[in-house]
Amino acid sequence: MMDLKTFVEETLCQIAEGIQGAQKRLEGTGAIINPYYVVRSNGKERLVDPAQGFEQKDLQTVSFDIALSATKGGKAGGGFAVTVLAANLNAGAHKESSDSSVSRVRFEVTVDLPHQNTGAR
Repeated sequence: MMDLKTFVEETLCQIAEGIQGAQKRLEGTGAIINPYYVVRSNGKERLVDPAQGFEQKDLQTVSFDIALSATKGGKAGGGFAVTVLAANLNAGAHKESSDSSVSRVRFEVTVDLPHQNTGAR
């Protein structure tokens, strides 16, 4: 299990690093990963010159829907530990009883993920 802070941090970092990796891996193929764009009345249009300016459309949202477990610590004054629940694929696993509760939390993070400069084409 992983704490919520680490889960969110790792998820956002891996998304951004994955985009950068895909951009680098596809260099020279003509594929463009996450280009700058504007929205026109007839749909999205890629900006070929970033100097044309950017709009709020450049921002994206990463949505999280996470199941959390809050477990009371055994030490004096230990408080609660909040962890992200992992899927349990072993249906026959033995489960121990403990003082814990499960909650869901949904939230969004607005990000400006790495854009690929398309250059003048």
